[in-house]
Amino acid sequence: MSSDLNAAITINDSESFMITNIELQLGEQRRHASPLWLSGSPGSGKTQVIGQLAVKYGFGLKVVHLSQAALEMITGLPKASIVTGKVAVILIENFINMIKGKTLEHFIKKDEALEAIKITKAFIELESNKSIEWTLPQILDFNQLEVKPSSPDKPIILLLDDAHLINKSLQVYFFQLLTDKQIHNHPLPPNVAILMAGNRAIDKAGFNPILAPVSNRIFFLDVCNPCESWIANFAAKEVRLDIIIFLRQDPNKLTDEPMESQPWASNRSWTNLSKYLDQWEKNHGVIRDIKLLLKITEGHVGKVAASNFVKFKVTLAEWKADEILTGHAEIPNISSMVASKAYCLLTACINELLRFYRDPEMKIKTVPKALEILKGIMSKMIEYHKSIVTPSMKNLLLGETGTAGGDKLELVRAFLNDKMLVQVVKDMMNN
Repeated sequence: MSSDLNAAITINDSESFMITNIELQLGEQRRHASPLWLSGSPGSGKTQVIGQLAVKYGFGLKVVHLSQAALEMITGLPKASIVTGKVAVILIENFINMIKGKTLEHFIKKDEALEAIKITKAFIELESNKSIEWTLPQILDFNQLEVKPSSPDKPIILLLDDAHLINKSLQVYFFQLLTDKQIHNHPLPPNVAILMAGNRAIDKAGFNPILAPVSNRIFFLDVCNPCESWIANFAAKEVRLDIIIFLRQDPNKLTDEPMESQPWASNRSWTNLSKYLDQWEKNHGVIRDIKLLLKITEGHVGKVAASNFVKFKVTLAEWKADEILTGHAEIPNISSMVASKAYCLLTACINELLRFYRDPEMKIKTVPKALEILKGIMSKMIEYHKSIVTPSMKNLLLGETGTAGGDKLELVRAFLNDKMLVQVVKDMMNN
């Protein structure tokens, strides 16, 4: 247990809290269950982890972004009752029949004018005094779900996202939902549990103060998503290996203090940078222009993180791993290298091998030879720098797992005919 009693828990550890909260909301103590609010910095993966939870347990999932929610989405719309409508039609029909074919002089001469006025007055009073019925609020309509439950008996999570942006007019109905489990006599279905996700007041995210009676009915859980937790549970299949390796070397660069009106590093912005670099390289090839790489990176994660990442990329590029793995350049003398340089060489070669592997044409023509060369490099590394081989094999495993078809682990398996590398893999699995 951490000695810091105020420390946020990791997002990965929030699962047990969420499951317990869902069970409480769906049980006999439903009325006294405080829905859980995952509270953390922007881009830390709060929404994503709730989506993963739904998929893992077969729950349904409906997401409502409170930042975009109009009042009628939460309250529904007022509607006239069927009975009132029928009475109104009868009154109007009687009035029309009375005046049909008659002139103004006819009404003046007879008392029928007074009767017409009485009917009109009665209609107005009926309209003003009738009870209001409301349509089903969109927030309680579970016909359209982001994730469908795996079976009819599975519960549904109602995720109220961007909860920190809910304004005071909506909080009135939010209070009704938390207290009475209904809005305008439309009940929250018994198989639905509420979870929330939102930023903190310190995050410069437009936080709207939550009224005391509302916040008193919420279970606030502060969460964070440190580097290794993020890599293991989110980034492995979403983020480029060069970014993952860089952040593993310097975990402090994963997140910055939230900034307004400028880019800053977060789990989300690194993921978005990864997607952009992949798309750029798909359209234009590998980026070799340092200024271009810096401009793209800086626009996603800010100047400091970008500068450090680009320096890391330059260091990798100096080894010319593509030429080494294709046999167009000699393997450097590993025995005379310091460990840090050896790690950069091995990292650059693994990165390049994975790039070959992702290209269908190069996978056939280049990967077999590249594998043999890399196995030779690995053997030398075991001899002179064994301590760096285990993290490098982890990087290879991670990179291949995040590749389409990577569940076959063809690259990792190719190393398993070397007894020394087999032992490295065993040590890696045990740690």
